[in-house]
Amino acid sequence: AKRNTNINNLCLYQRFVFWKVGKEILLSNPFFGYGPGGVKKEYKKYYSNNQTVLKKNNQLLAHNQFITQFINLGAIGGLIWIFLLIYSFLMVNKELYCLFFPYAILMFFMFMSDDMLEVQAGVTIFSLFGTMMVFYKPDES
Repeated sequence: AKRNTNINNLCLYQRFVFWKVGKEILLSNPFFGYGPGGVKKEYKKYYSNNQTVLKKNNQLLAHNQFITQFINLGAIGGLIWIFLLIYSFLMVNKELYCLFFPYAILMFFMFMSDDMLEVQAGVTIFSLFGTMMVFYKPDES
């Protein structure tokens, strides 16, 4: 039997290519990144300047918020962003752990599988629920 080696439209294999491209983009400007929104321009430039196994309509972004943030912000900004995420998680009131823990797990997996903060719906979900939990103060009466 002949094996199909074409990865186009094979979601998991395509993501590996997206991540590899993202790594190469990041390594070309590792410390300071390309600025907010720079990831779209850099992916487009990479695909037009380099040979890829992906068809034109499959040449997409990282589908990984961590890679996207590091390309946009560079290593310095990316590490600050991760520190702020962890710090805000540590600021959550203990009463909310039963809600916050599933939220944090969900956000981690969403960040691993999508450029969530690149679209309005993702920003809204992340910031609304995250802010509500971080700034919740129990009623002291």
